[in-house]
Amino acid sequence: WITTVAEGQINYTGGVVFQDFDTLPSSGAFTFSTKGPQALDQPPINASGAAGWSLYANVGTPLAFSPDSGGSSTSSVYSYGVSGSSERALGFLANASRVCRAGLRLVNQTGQTLTQFNLSFVGEEWRSGDTTTADSISVDYRIQAASFDIDSGSAHTGIPTLAFSSPPNYSFEGGLNGNLSAHRTPRSATVTGITWPAGHTLMVRWFDSNSSGTDDALAIDDVAFYAPLPVLSS
Repeated sequence: WITTVAEGQINYTGGVVFQDFDTLPSSGAFTFSTKGPQALDQPPINASGAAGWSLYANVGTPLAFSPDSGGSSTSSVYSYGVSGSSERALGFLANASRVCRAGLRLVNQTGQTLTQFNLSFVGEEWRSGDTTTADSISVDYRIQAASFDIDSGSAHTGIPTLAFSSPPNYSFEGGLNGNLSAHRTPRSATVTGITWPAGHTLMVRWFDSNSSGTDDALAIDDVAFYAPLPVLSS
């Protein structure tokens, strides 16, 4: 199978779609004038190989994005990693004034109606907030005939088994190395019973929420998506 890309989406023709976010910038300053949507592979972020991925500030204006190693307490979307390293993860830190989300948009170009998909990723913690209350990232999806983007306010379907919480919960506030095994949690799920017709758009979203106190900074890495083709009877 060959999966092709178009502006703002992946034309899904089968196989595994994988994203490790290692082309996210590890340095630099980025400014935005709106809430988004902001495609990861478009200026000013310009992450090659990240077509189909976008960001949006669902609370607060404008969108914020920055490379960091866990030291910043500012609400933003982050390119997390050890300083100077090309090993990156896509992260989120929320507060009452700004909450952001990320999404992957795929269009079914298999020529068949797909009825399930498999999704996995690794959740990482890059900063501890000032309480032992666990923060979390949730995942949901939506399928629609007409093209839509991550800023859509229409109803999505949650995937509770993919929710990722801070591992573990520390009582101090400060940066962590999300690459360490103690700060990484793999998540995977098979979503069945869907109807994804040919030509329709599927959006998968990862979204943060504001918690009481200072939030933890959580990230996603090594995302893998696969929708098996139905077995055709002879």
